[in-house]
Amino acid sequence: MKYAMCGALSCLISAIALVPVASESSELSLQSSFDLEKYGNEEIARSLQTGTKCASSVSVTCKLTANGLPCDGNLRVKKSDCNKKNRKIPLPVTITWRYCNDGPTDQQPDGDKLAPNFKKKIKLDPNRDNILPANTCREVISKPNINLCKAGAVMSMRYNGNVPSIAGSSCYAFAFRRVKKEWLPEDDCSVTTKVECKMTEFSEYAGEDCAGNIINIDDKKCEMIPVKFKYQICFWNVPMNGVSRMVFTNNQSFIKFDGDKVTPSFNKIDLNSKKKCRETVTLQEIDSCADKAFSVIQVRGSLEDGGAECKSFSSLQVTPAVPCDFQFILTEIANNKNGGTYVEIYSPNCKSAIVTEEYSIMRYKGGKKKGSLETVRLKGKMTDENGFITVCKQRTKVNKIYGKGSCSIDGGAQSAADVKGVDNVAIIKGFANADFEILDIYGVPGESGSGTDRAFTNARAVRFGNVESPNPTWDKYQWYVSTTEGDPKDWDTTTKGTSAPNAQPSIPLTPTKSPGTKPSSSCKGKNCDK
Repeated sequence: MKYAMCGALSCLISAIALVPVASESSELSLQSSFDLEKYGNEEIARSLQTGTKCASSVSVTCKLTANGLPCDGNLRVKKSDCNKKNRKIPLPVTITWRYCNDGPTDQQPDGDKLAPNFKKKIKLDPNRDNILPANTCREVISKPNINLCKAGAVMSMRYNGNVPSIAGSSCYAFAFRRVKKEWLPEDDCSVTTKVECKMTEFSEYAGEDCAGNIINIDDKKCEMIPVKFKYQICFWNVPMNGVSRMVFTNNQSFIKFDGDKVTPSFNKIDLNSKKKCRETVTLQEIDSCADKAFSVIQVRGSLEDGGAECKSFSSLQVTPAVPCDFQFILTEIANNKNGGTYVEIYSPNCKSAIVTEEYSIMRYKGGKKKGSLETVRLKGKMTDENGFITVCKQRTKVNKIYGKGSCSIDGGAQSAADVKGVDNVAIIKGFANADFEILDIYGVPGESGSGTDRAFTNARAVRFGNVESPNPTWDKYQWYVSTTEGDPKDWDTTTKGTSAPNAQPSIPLTPTKSPGTKPSSSCKGKNCDK
């Protein structure tokens, strides 16, 4: 089952616009609120009906104003700092909304519907009613504060327009971004480090993570793949007054690639609480036939004003992937009031394998026909030794309830993993904001589970153990609802489906849990060797 936003229109709805632009920005006033839940449906339908070639795209980016690093993953604070600052710690950010005419013909934006949005407030673009020439982009820029003691922030961009030279034409594009706050451990010196590997501009996957994009197709045709390793250091202390500083211990602070120290190393000048973060980028090469590439960063130091020790260590292993036909299927969807909420998927063919294609998990909230853009991307992720991936609303809670390692991916609140018992969940191939194909599904898009036999609360929906392949069409006879305790990464393959509408399957009262059990080579599920 395939879904297309713009089909043959060549209308690309893109989360990231890569077209170079000349900024036409200014400080803009706030206008009325905008309901994120109502975007898109009518505009997409009208675009499909017109049959005109209207290519447009939009993007939203958020960066820390002090250092230019992305907001994603960099909104961090200690609860104690929020308490002593009366729960108000403003962090200056720079938000850039971009909308582009990617086609060969001028477009006329609909100024009343052009919606650069931040926290449900729309910014007015002074150029919103001006013609947007072919192959041209415009930007709207704002520099607000995000309160680190709140949950984070939501921002989006909507573009509507038409091609004046084509009667009845319609253009549409939408992008969405949610940046989330993370609580830090209660250390006297709050310092964090991070290692990332990104594809260079010479790759067709420029800017993407290396995981899932460095592929070993043939051991006899090895390639040296150029990549960028990014090393980030952040100092998060919030002093009551003035500026706090971290002093590095030079001989104990370093970065290494494949065991060798990288020189020159990162900047070891004192890092202050106003600057917060700094980043070092090095160019490396990874052999597509190698077992792995490994890099680390270590930071040691102390607080200038108190002497407390500052330390952090991070590492990253990049493993070239071998292509595999995953044939992912949904096996369990759990909603638990104590935080143990997750979606479990399984690959019968690919165990301990890295995903190299664009698979995602999508949630359709309640009775909505359109899936949420906050999908959980699977590319670059690895199945466990049994072929499972679990995506969780809260990793810490799922691991606490079901055991360490139960959660593979921390999806977060409002993601596809934040599933309710009336939602619909799908595995898709492609992008949520462009063309995609539904590979497997629980429920029916556009129909809420409320009042049906597939609805559940504080329980879980479980796939029958005799289902061996994905199904793009909802089949209620492949599932049952259980109130027994959840068992991530432990699919019970002894249950068998039935075609009788009201018959109950034969299922154990409590699940058999054996996280370390590895199926035999002929097994298609967990516990099949029991």
